[in-house]
Amino acid sequence: MIKTLIHYGHGHEQPYELDLVKNFALEYELEYRHEGISELSQKNIKYPIAVFWDFVNQIKYTNFVVIWNGMQCYGPLITKLCNEKNIPKCYIEWGMLPQSDNFFIDPLGFCGDSILNYDLSWINNSDIEYLYYQRSLLQSKYTIDDKNYILIPLQIENDSQILYYTKYKNMYEFIVDVIKEYPKYKIIIKTHPKNNFNKYFISWNDNYTKLVSSDRISIVNDKSISFMELAASSSLVIGLTSTTLYEAGILGKKIISIGKHPLNTTKNNIDKVLAGALVLNIDRRTGNLKSILDRFHIKPL
Repeated sequence: MIKTLIHYGHGHEQPYELDLVKNFALEYELEYRHEGISELSQKNIKYPIAVFWDFVNQIKYTNFVVIWNGMQCYGPLITKLCNEKNIPKCYIEWGMLPQSDNFFIDPLGFCGDSILNYDLSWINNSDIEYLYYQRSLLQSKYTIDDKNYILIPLQIENDSQILYYTKYKNMYEFIVDVIKEYPKYKIIIKTHPKNNFNKYFISWNDNYTKLVSSDRISIVNDKSISFMELAASSSLVIGLTSTTLYEAGILGKKIISIGKHPLNTTKNNIDKVLAGALVLNIDRRTGNLKSILDRFHIKPL
């Protein structure tokens, strides 16, 4: 029987093995130069890792661990502890089609760490055929067109994948670059459903006013208008690390990913990457985690 821990990072009253945590946090800060990581490490690394460490030591035998995201402050430390204790692991994140109903499972991590950056040999012809089947279903659902606009899917402002795998500190910097790079296109910005619209754009201060004052730029916050509807009529979808880029690619639209992401690092094999993403995407209620682990020969102890 597999005992699975999905670690969400709850608090802990007493720090555990403090030197290990402090040393790792310092190493992490030096590697990523993440502003404020020292403060974050006190709140978001030290105590959550204590919960995990206590859990591992309190039960008689831990034979498998599922780690959420893998890059949210405490994630790399949990990975390190699993490696030290030789505990098999995998990573889990929100999936796609739609995000709310599915999880991504990856043996290495996500975006810059995803196995799709490094190894596509496990993707077979049946997986490619399934991609084309899903594409035909989506294209029968949406009207495919080219209305001469670029679609930018917003991400959560403090998304860890943006901070670690792109050169940008926030989405606004990225949007400005896209506007400059494509002066002949209209730009449609689709808000993320989990963002508070007002708080999100207030944080941009005067920059938001500059954006909406341009005739070229539209911001779509209406939740009744889906990302896929907008993608279907776009000339191009440009994003950072959003899973919506996979969705647009599966739909058959032209996509560009900026930063370290499978759609960028393995862009000569886009169909294989998209097929692999579909394999790693499982229904969160009925999905078969074991089938994915078997692909990568990951077995509980």
